[in-house]
Amino acid sequence: MRSTRTRNLLLATLATAGVGLSACGSSTSHAGASHHTSSSTAKLASWYDSIKPDFNALKADFATFGGTNADCVKLLADAQTLRDDPAAPDPDVNTPWQAALAGYARAGMECSVGVKNNDDSQIQAALRDVDAADGYLKQATAQLPA
Repeated sequence: MRSTRTRNLLLATLATAGVGLSACGSSTSHAGASHHTSSSTAKLASWYDSIKPDFNALKADFATFGGTNADCVKLLADAQTLRDDPAAPDPDVNTPWQAALAGYARAGMECSVGVKNNDDSQIQAALRDVDAADGYLKQATAQLPA
């Protein structure tokens, strides 16, 4: 029974993360973003436009996550695809961006192992990685141009 509760917690956490992800890339202002020149802002906008399809796929994973092994593997694959995309041209964006993607990839792997083996400790590890990745993603996307 504990495993069912843990899976439900994982689903709730991933669903919450999906809500946070749906807001990413929206029009936000960030006090620290004022140091960006128009050239660096244009480069960030171009980079973001180029990775949007892969980013939207990752967001869709959270929207449809059902807790199956296939869902976990899809999350891992889409996070890895984004990691293989070009790096953000600004280290203030790229550093937390890469940390977020690494966390989502780890979460997908740990989730898969946890679901396959009915292992609560792996599912809990996936939850921690999603939480950490969400924080990094917020840092990264707060600095993207509106």
